[in-house]
Amino acid sequence: MGDFTSEKEQKLLESEAEVSNTEDTNADELTFEETSGFSDDDDDSEEEEKKPKKKFIGYDKQNKKFFIGKFKIGKKLLIIILVIAILAGICSGLIIKSKNNSAVKVMYTDSPVERRTITNTITGSSSIKPNDSYNVTTIKSGDITSDTFKEGDVVKKGDKLYQFEDSDAQNSLSTAKNALAKAQQAYVDAVKQKAQTVSSNNIGTKSAQNAVTKALNSLNDTKNNQYIQSNSAGKVKELSVKEGDHINAGAAVATLYDDSYMKLRIPFNEVDAESIQTGAAATVSVIGSGDTIYGTVKEKSSSAVSTDAHAKVVYVTVEVTNPGALTTNDYGSAEINGVACANTAQFEYVSEGTITSTASGTLENLNIAVGDSVYSGQKVGYVKYDNQNSTMSNAQLSYNDAVLALEKQVLQNDTFSQDSSIKNAQLALDDAELGIEKAQDAVDDYVVEAPIEGTVVKKNSKAGDTIDSSNATDPLCVIYDLSSVKFSIDVDETEIALVKTGQKATVTADAVEGEFEGVVTKVPVDGVNENGVTTYTIEIQIENYGDLLPGMNVDAEIVVEEADNVIAVPVNSVNRGNIVFVKDDGTTHENDVTDIIKGNKDKSGKTDDKKKADDKDDKPQSSGMPVVSGDTPNGDKSDEISVTKESVPTNIDVPDGYRAIQVETGINDTDYIEIKSGLTEKDQVRTLDTESSSANASFGVQNAQEMYVVPNGNMGGMPGGGMSGGGMSGGGMSGGGGMPGGGGMSGGGGMPGGR
Repeated sequence: MGDFTSEKEQKLLESEAEVSNTEDTNADELTFEETSGFSDDDDDSEEEEKKPKKKFIGYDKQNKKFFIGKFKIGKKLLIIILVIAILAGICSGLIIKSKNNSAVKVMYTDSPVERRTITNTITGSSSIKPNDSYNVTTIKSGDITSDTFKEGDVVKKGDKLYQFEDSDAQNSLSTAKNALAKAQQAYVDAVKQKAQTVSSNNIGTKSAQNAVTKALNSLNDTKNNQYIQSNSAGKVKELSVKEGDHINAGAAVATLYDDSYMKLRIPFNEVDAESIQTGAAATVSVIGSGDTIYGTVKEKSSSAVSTDAHAKVVYVTVEVTNPGALTTNDYGSAEINGVACANTAQFEYVSEGTITSTASGTLENLNIAVGDSVYSGQKVGYVKYDNQNSTMSNAQLSYNDAVLALEKQVLQNDTFSQDSSIKNAQLALDDAELGIEKAQDAVDDYVVEAPIEGTVVKKNSKAGDTIDSSNATDPLCVIYDLSSVKFSIDVDETEIALVKTGQKATVTADAVEGEFEGVVTKVPVDGVNENGVTTYTIEIQIENYGDLLPGMNVDAEIVVEEADNVIAVPVNSVNRGNIVFVKDDGTTHENDVTDIIKGNKDKSGKTDDKKKADDKDDKPQSSGMPVVSGDTPNGDKSDEISVTKESVPTNIDVPDGYRAIQVETGINDTDYIEIKSGLTEKDQVRTLDTESSSANASFGVQNAQEMYVVPNGNMGGMPGGGMSGGGMSGGGMSGGGGMPGGGGMSGGGGMPGGR
């Protein structure tokens, strides 16, 4: 940051400021490490190296140069802050003691506002570890009979590494296999026995069901056979029996005829019959009445016969529908295809049938007479068996016996015994399979396999060695998973929110040339608090790690924020209250607060002479240090500084030829800070020139404590007492309100820096 001190105040401080050398400032509690190479302590532990260090700007008196350093905070933080605050109270700008105990003037330069890419990074150091590692051990003791690898070999998960003596286990496995074979056979036999039983039961059941059906049919037939039924429809032509007659089964009861259709079997001359075919239409004339009816040729004899007149004729059967009056006493002639028959013929019924008895006994009832019409299935009479009771009873008993036999067969179909045998066989088989698994596990215990895929980095045991109680806990070998490597670094609590899994890390190592790409794979949510500082251990993985080996030390840099092609100025250009001094070239700036700072205008932009007088009276006279707006002389803080005109410091001096511009800042790196608003690329800003200031200094360095801290900004006055600092944030130390109190020390800008 820049300086607010006027040349008049500078001269006053040069005549009054004198800093005494301190022989011992408890350097073990506040360690300075220059990032350019020199270090106050080269014996930091690996754990300490993983922790990110706070950055600051310091001056090396022996080498006469400025440097960017890192803080590591110890237990007596407040004492160190007190020392720094005293130094800051004496020097409002950069006041460094020279050999003759006189102050050295700080130099400034004008820097252009330019566009840059700014990256905010988190760094850390650690050592490489494999992606995974495994100490291969065994639960067995005894002699190692063979091994299959050597150090440096790459093995896959499940590869056999060692074989132990296992003859007893092999014998137990053979016994278990025999038991399993017996159990399997017993199970197969039990299942087969049940199948045979079920098959036999099914046959018996089917036979019994058939017997029941047969007996039922016989019973029904016995009942139904007493009734005389007509098997066809027609008219009763003749009765063969009468009621009271004794008849036998199969005896004729009546003759039926169907007079719906009539037929003529009529002769045609052999030559004329050649043109007649079955299905041909025929015209029939009834002799005597002269009626004409139409019919169809149903049949034609295959050969001719001779008549009494020695003529050759062929008989053709013609069927006609009875118009209602034809009987078998009528005659008719026919003409077919224009050919007349050779003679007439008598009409016949197309169908005739006989009603018979199905039982032997006495005809007790006959309910038809000659000429009656009957239908098929009609009951026309009833026959009483000669031995009625015995016949019916026997049929019923046969049916009952068949049903009983079926019921017994169903009861015999129960397969409980076979099911029980199968269940027992299944349990025995399960036990035998468990025995095989147990015996196989015992054999497998004598084989040591690779638990992960990786490289064997250490082989402690080999074939011929004996594992016993003296070395049972020692690993047989060690395997590293080197598909990738990883390492961990500690991140401060103020920066952990910026770290996300998947972020890229640039990794370098002293032992291997080049850069490697790492990826953040683990960001914890719980941190470790030590001496009031909380850190979080993140994990970084490297896939393509080249010649890096486990144990090598590496440095990592993670870009957590980046602003591309943004307006930026040197970090040392931005002062307390986000004020930048811009070279006055007549350009008007929207956030120009010069007049407000000088007291010519109030915060609304109007001239305020009373305020100017009040500000002059309120300005501390003892130190010449500017007071942060919002801080009162008694150390009470009335409001917080923000990027608005309400927070503009009004008690600082604006260098001649410059305008004070209040800006809005963004991210920053070690050298530059992003300007979001307030400046343009045409502006020139006043910047602390660290190189020129260093060139004006001549130091007689006695010890490390004479390297005075130069914060990246101004420290305010120190009125009042007490110590209330703004704390440390980012990569440097950033104090908010300083250390105000009741008359002691009040730091203005604190020690801000990059993250």
